[in-house]
Amino acid sequence: MSQILDLTSLPDGFFQNLTALEELHITHLNHLKVLPNKIGLHKLLSLQRMEISGCPLLEELPQSLHKLPSLEELRALKLSLSLEYLTVEGCPLLTHLPRDDLPNTLKEFEIHDCRILKSLLKDLIHGNSLEFLSIVGCHSITDLPASHQPIVPSNMIANLKQLIINDCANLKLLPNGLQNLIHLVHIEITDYL
Repeated sequence: MSQILDLTSLPDGFFQNLTALEELHITHLNHLKVLPNKIGLHKLLSLQRMEISGCPLLEELPQSLHKLPSLEELRALKLSLSLEYLTVEGCPLLTHLPRDDLPNTLKEFEIHDCRILKSLLKDLIHGNSLEFLSIVGCHSITDLPASHQPIVPSNMIANLKQLIINDCANLKLLPNGLQNLIHLVHIEITDYL
C-alpha cells in the first residue's frame, strides 16, 4: 500500500482473510491517522515483515502487533511527530527493532515478550518526553545497549518516571546513569542474572 492520496483509514476487516500474507508495506500515506484493531492485522498469522513509513499523521501503531507470531522484522520509519505511545509485544521471531529514531514526543515505550530480540539501539529513543520504559521477557538482550552506556543517555530521558526491566534472562549489565534520573518514581528490575 503506497501513495494512495487522501486515504485516512482502512475499512474494517481489510486484512481479515489474508492469513498467508508474509510481507506488508504501508508507505507514503500522508493522511493516514490510525491503524485500528478492527482492520484485522491480528489475522496476519504468516506475516514476517512489516514496514510502516512515510505516514506523518499516524498517531498510533496498531495494538494488535502483539498478535503476530511470525513477525521477524518491523520497520517503522518517519512516524508521526506526535506519536506518544508505542508497544511491541509478543513477537517471538523479532530480532531487531527499527534502526531509525522514534519521535521525540514518545512518552511510553514498551517492548515485551520478544524472546530473540538481540539488542536495543542506543539511538532508538531521543528527546526528553519519555516517561515510561518497559522491557519484559526479552531473553536474548545481554546489555542495554552496551556495558559502558545507559540504555539511552540520561540527559535524553531526563523525565523518565517509570523503568521496568523484567525477565531478561541473559541481561548481564544494568544501564549506567540510573542515579541521574531525578524524576524516577518507580523502578522495577526482576529476574536479572
